[in-house]
Formats: sequence, structure tokens, C-alpha cells
Amino acid sequence: MAKIVIEVPDEWLEKPLSREMSYCVVAWVAFQALKPFWRLSTDAKGFLIRAISRILYSCSFGDKSKGISSGLTSNLNPLPKTMTSDHFIPPESAGTFAMDNQEKYLDNFDTFFNLYTASKYTHKVEKTVNTLLSKVKKLIPKIYSYRDLGVYEKETKDKKLKFDENNGVKLFCEHTKKEVSNLIAPLVKVADGFLTDWCKWENKWIIDADESEFGMPEQKNIDEAEEINLQRRKSLRPITTLKEFYEED
Repeated sequence: MAKIVIEVPDEWLEKPLSREMSYCVVAWVAFQALKPFWRLSTDAKGFLIRAISRILYSCSFGDKSKGISSGLTSNLNPLPKTMTSDHFIPPESAGTFAMDNQEKYLDNFDTFFNLYTASKYTHKVEKTVNTLLSKVKKLIPKIYSYRDLGVYEKETKDKKLKFDENNGVKLFCEHTKKEVSNLIAPLVKVADGFLTDWCKWENKWIIDADESEFGMPEQKNIDEAEEINLQRRKSLRPITTLKEFYEED
């Protein structure tokens, strides 16, 4: 019989936790307890994997359903109700990634909290674009998904989705109103080497090797995407601070 012993800091039980810490702690403790159930040979259909991964999604959604706005958008002047929030790292994918890389991204709570925070950042994109992004997640590595999205529009069966295949998804800063690079990555530093680890994991578990033309992203592109997006957080600033974000009605 597998036995899991979970040690939590005394301060977690003795002092009030912030809103985001409360939700993240629940997910972290649950993941620790569920380690024996991860990628069992008997879970051939992946029901356990999906159920465990959705824990982080449920906590993240309950914490703040729309995520944290990055301050970037694909349309500076959208029509009403045409936009939605697109995560660079969907929380459920972050949960799967953490469970697949437990020693580095799960066992240390501070690193797990960084991953949890990174998975909450979102860009504003058209709903039609968001739908198309979900259809090509097994074809295009996430760092390239805005840049190269238009290439795969022809392959979809949904004739209502039209996109300029020469431009991909353009990104604009809502503060400066200027176009910015559409290579995307987390706006938070999770850990040294995180984006490379993510791309390797994505290439193994998400990208369809038989259908995708990409494979593992080049290291120079990974480094560029990481540098651009970490600088974005410093220079663009999210539209709300974390304090304001959690004090909203």
C-alpha cells in the first residue's frame, strides 16, 4: 500500500492565507496525495490523468475565473462581446506538467506557486481565434501559436473561421497602442530553464508528431520568447496589480 506523508508549514495553519495562496495550497496538497495514481498502467484511457489535472483548473477558476490580464490584445478596437481571455499555459496543462515533473515543479511549493501564477496570465483575443487555437494545440507549439496560427486555418472544417495566413495573430499593447512581438511565453519566471522544460514536455505529450510540421522549438526561439515576455511584465505592467486584482468585486 502506497503511503504519502505531507508536511505543511505551521504558518499555513496558524495565519490567514491570501486568496491566491489558499487556492494554490489546496491544489498542491491534493497533488501530493495523488502521486500514487499518476500515469498508472491501469489508467489506459487517461481518466485519472484528466481528473487530477482538472484540480488546478478548478482552483484557478474559483480563484479568479478570467485570469490575470497581461495587457496585450489582438484587437485594440473590438466589437462588443467578441473577445475572450486566452491562457499561454492553461491551468489544467500546468497541473499535468507539474505532475509529470514532480521533483522540480511540484515538490517545492514556491516553484509550484510560480507555475500556478504563470498559468493565470491571459491575453485578450477574438473568440473565433480562441476556438481555432484550441483546434491546433496538437499541431503548433504554444510559443509559436499566435505567429503561425493562420497557416493551419485551411485545415479546419469550420468554414466560418477566416484568418489571414500571412500574418498570424497580431498582438498589441493596450497601454502604448503599439504592435508587439507575437512570440508568447509566461510573464512570470517559474524556475531556471522552465520554458525549455515546457517545450520538451509539450513536444512529448501534446504535439502530434505525425501531423505537426514543427517538432521541438529551436532553443534560440525559446530563449527569445522567454526574454521578450519577462521584459513585458516589467515594462508593460498588467492592467491591474495583484492587490487590485484580488480586491475587485
